[in-house]
Amino acid sequence: MKKLLLFIAMFATLHSFSQESQTAVPLFAGYYGPYLIQPGLKVGTKLELGERTNQEEAKPLYLSPQIGVFTRSGNHTSLVANADLGYVFKKKHGSVYAAPSLGVGYILAQQLLDQSLDLNNGEKPNSNREWRSFFLPTLNLEFGKEPGEKTGWYSKVSYGRKISSLVENSDFFAFEVGMKFLIQIKK
Repeated sequence: MKKLLLFIAMFATLHSFSQESQTAVPLFAGYYGPYLIQPGLKVGTKLELGERTNQEEAKPLYLSPQIGVFTRSGNHTSLVANADLGYVFKKKHGSVYAAPSLGVGYILAQQLLDQSLDLNNGEKPNSNREWRSFFLPTLNLEFGKEPGEKTGWYSKVSYGRKISSLVENSDFFAFEVGMKFLIQIKK
């Protein structure tokens, strides 16, 4: 996790030194809800890789590295790191967009396996937890409004598969909603 954050910081620093004028770095943060009922938070950025345009629409290719955390109370706390690769479809002079993408991620979950209960007083003196990891490929669809001067919004649905060699594979569904910000960096 620390290595991913260090990589993002180094990339942003190198990118910022290569520019001579003021640039805006897009950041987003919001509610991350796997299965709609496991609350969490997710933050990330968007790096534009190229642009293909015609007269009506701009279709920039982007890469979006993200990190997040979510929990199911009394069952697990999970960390997620992923990256989405996709296109942004929007009108040339508009700010509302749709962005389908493919994602690749990793989930590290601290899973509760069993717990003992003292019938005398109702306390739970012992619990047994295990770290589990999953590979997470996803298909995503995002709708939102690009940040104007400073802020915008986004909503996103994701469907994928949690893949592990130690436990049974399972479907994965997540919903996100949040705010987008432009951080101005002076050169």
